[in-house]
Amino acid sequence: MAPRSDSEAFQKSPSSVSEQELWASMDPLAWHYSIARDSVFEETYKITRDLIAEAAEQGGYDCILECGCGTGDVIGNLKKTKIHRIGIDINERFIEHCKKHHSHPDCDFLQVDIVRLTEWWDEFKVKSGFRKPLVICVNNTLNIMPEEIRGQALEQMLAVAGDDGRVVLSYWNGHFFSHAIMNYYKENEELCGPFDFSHVDFETRTLEAPSGYSTHWMNPTEVQRLLRSFDINVDLVSNEVDLDTDHIHTAGLAIFCWFSLACTSKSKSYYDSDDAQTFYSSIWGEETVHIGRYDLLTDEQKQQLSFSEQISKVSMLRTNAQIP
Repeated sequence: MAPRSDSEAFQKSPSSVSEQELWASMDPLAWHYSIARDSVFEETYKITRDLIAEAAEQGGYDCILECGCGTGDVIGNLKKTKIHRIGIDINERFIEHCKKHHSHPDCDFLQVDIVRLTEWWDEFKVKSGFRKPLVICVNNTLNIMPEEIRGQALEQMLAVAGDDGRVVLSYWNGHFFSHAIMNYYKENEELCGPFDFSHVDFETRTLEAPSGYSTHWMNPTEVQRLLRSFDINVDLVSNEVDLDTDHIHTAGLAIFCWFSLACTSKSKSYYDSDDAQTFYSSIWGEETVHIGRYDLLTDEQKQQLSFSEQISKVSMLRTNAQIP
């Protein structure tokens, strides 16, 4: 069993603690020991380290940047590569832990907010000279971040990777959710608090513990759809790893996603740009414009339907070009 977090976060009421809050207050050693000592994740951590090291060497990257490095158990133990490594995390206590337990001349640990990643990187790369990073965020770390910043975090990682770099994510594989419930979460109350099977939805692969701790394990297709919602289109889902292509594959308890800027449409950044907004204001004006076949609305519909209902109706009529 791992030592208790000194905050005893899981003893709070269910509505008063989130997974993010728990992580922010957790003793780094509590997490480290829950993984490192005969954990079901031990083999997956080794697979992750080996894949990252091999990809970095094979792809000719000049550094490996881990976003949300936590206790450094991945990047701090990459013994199969001499490529420089940088681990960043917003939690100062985790960074202090990394510096103490992973003190290597070719490894830096820095406290950096991921939503300001490009701002930091622009300064850091000038001092360091790195130009082709392999940017990683592994072991379900992205899903631990607040939901509202995940898309922004991915945009920042892709921007840092640039035209020559690459991004690697890994999520926990839903095919092993039951295994993890029985052999990890049940044995680590210090992480998620006590729970019974009424708090587990095996169909959706979700744990909602009374402490407020929750975790959702996805399958590869769900991960692919999730990435598409962030404008990252990874077409290939395979059971095999191919370090030369953008793809999704499984290994150990994880789903690995390899992608680059080539997987994005890049249109989102354009439509949000100052130039695009100036164009919209000049042509359309400042008020919202709703396109539809308003001429097909009947007098009765105009009287009975609310404004929002009319917008929905005329949009449909524009597509179907007929009155239902």
